[in-house]
Amino acid sequence: MLTALGAIIVSLGTLASGSAWLAVSGAIAVGFLSEVPPLTSGRIAAIRRALLLAFMLAVAVPAPASYVFVYLRAG
Repeated sequence: MLTALGAIIVSLGTLASGSAWLAVSGAIAVGFLSEVPPLTSGRIAAIRRALLLAFMLAVAVPAPASYVFVYLRAG
């Protein structure tokens, strides 16, 4: 589950890293969504911090959209 959700999160973070306002709004959205009780119950609660860190690392490094597949292969 962590691998599948992590790939999605890294892809979204890489796509959002191209512009500052999109990166900030995406980080706010992911941060708030990680605190919603129905979404953070069960198995996802255990991997919530890892997914949030994966998004923050992906959005912190500005990269073009073509790098999404490069980042997914590197992991």
